[in-house]
Amino acid sequence: MTDSDDVAAGQRQGWPVIALPLSEEMMLIPNTVGVVRGAPHPAAAEQFFQFLQRRDVIGQLISWQALEGVNPTELIERTMEPDWNRLLMDLERATSELQTIFPR
Repeated sequence: MTDSDDVAAGQRQGWPVIALPLSEEMMLIPNTVGVVRGAPHPAAAEQFFQFLQRRDVIGQLISWQALEGVNPTELIERTMEPDWNRLLMDLERATSELQTIFPR
């Protein structure tokens, strides 16, 4: 499993990878960026956040297929709609399980 920019990069390098079409069984994770509260370098994080919003950077991300577009309403494919309340009820158990799968 990977995302669109990794598939595009692999294809540019001639790797035998293809992107599956979106379907209702898949969960679409929109492009996001966040600044973590209490992080050790808030000024640098904010500067990076501002950099990512520049028109030329957005254009480059789109050309690399790392950004599907700048307007989420342009997406027409119907994908999975998670039950967030149910997911949050299982968050502690799921986090514990992920910590055993991906130990540091």
